[in-house]
Amino acid sequence: MTGPDPEKIKKIESLLRHHPRGLTISALSLKTRMNRNLLAKYLDVLHFSGHVEMQVTGTAKVYYLSHRVPISAMLEFSSDFIIVLDSDQKIIQANERILSLLHVERGDLSGQPITELSIPFFQELSRHVVPDGVKTRSEKPAEFSLAIDGRELFFSMKCVPTLFEDGSSGHTLILEDITGRKNAEEKIRTYMLQQEFFSQKLEEFAEIPPELDIYAAIGRGLDALLPEAIIDVNAYDVLTKTLQKKAVFGNRAEKFVARCAEHNCNWDASPAYSTVPALLQSGKVFHLPGKLHYASFEQITPESAEAIEREFNLGDFYSVGLVWRENFLGNILFVLRNGSTLSNIPFIEIYARAASIALQRQLSERAYMTRSGSAHTAGFLQQA
Repeated sequence: MTGPDPEKIKKIESLLRHHPRGLTISALSLKTRMNRNLLAKYLDVLHFSGHVEMQVTGTAKVYYLSHRVPISAMLEFSSDFIIVLDSDQKIIQANERILSLLHVERGDLSGQPITELSIPFFQELSRHVVPDGVKTRSEKPAEFSLAIDGRELFFSMKCVPTLFEDGSSGHTLILEDITGRKNAEEKIRTYMLQQEFFSQKLEEFAEIPPELDIYAAIGRGLDALLPEAIIDVNAYDVLTKTLQKKAVFGNRAEKFVARCAEHNCNWDASPAYSTVPALLQSGKVFHLPGKLHYASFEQITPESAEAIEREFNLGDFYSVGLVWRENFLGNILFVLRNGSTLSNIPFIEIYARAASIALQRQLSERAYMTRSGSAHTAGFLQQA
């Protein structure tokens, strides 16, 4: 056979189109009136080019038309990111979503091996692709993440073996953006960790006996979360409307307090509040913009404050209120080491909430004991 006869090709395809369940070589030979050997060669060509598929049923081979979708249609109408590679991993086609995501032109990618492109996206992609497809041959798609335009994006990638019109083979990479799903999973995981942490801290505070210093326990617990910070735990006196220092923790914390005292800063009691600031009442962690000068209620001058910050290598100042059912009980002031960043704010707020519950419980128990003692004394006096 010098070359496939287009008319015979059309006749074979037409017959198979009208017999979707397929035909054997014998049936095709009978209907086309072609020699079986010649027909077998035509079917081999059609099978190799991907136009016809073959299934062995018993001792017979059944041929039927391939159910194919043109790559061009799939590229532009799919919501996924699609890249078509030849057998040498050179890019043949890439859809508009890929071009838009990476801010590149089609000509920048066409004919380029993905292993040689300097774009981080393709460098990461090449780690998951080998000459015969995706490294993981299981049904589970390969997953990876990458920072693009300042955002971390997550992708799930499938690799589909592809046969082209000219008989050559390659792969089509179909990437789905699963960032939303991953973010949702992370939120659920973080929420579960936070609830577990809250329950754990409630149990720890519940085991503290009434006679133990609750403020020291609160400071010690936060010191475990922020081991390099200076921590100052304060109680709120509703009569004087002042914050009163109850416990300090952290490396060189006592020396820090003593140095502030040398500059006429009284940490034992703050100036009186006319009203409790909303930020303290919120129970949320907030940043103190003026650092030590602001935290000392401006008792320390800006110049002296900066000198103390340099001496103790202090960074950002933060505060969180101890609040239970809108009752302001006190606050925790904590100072990070210079250069450190605060990354676990939700856990600190959860810790402050658990500490507030424990503090309110102990205050209530002590108030009850005081009232009971007073009532007992009054009864005794009456009897006397």
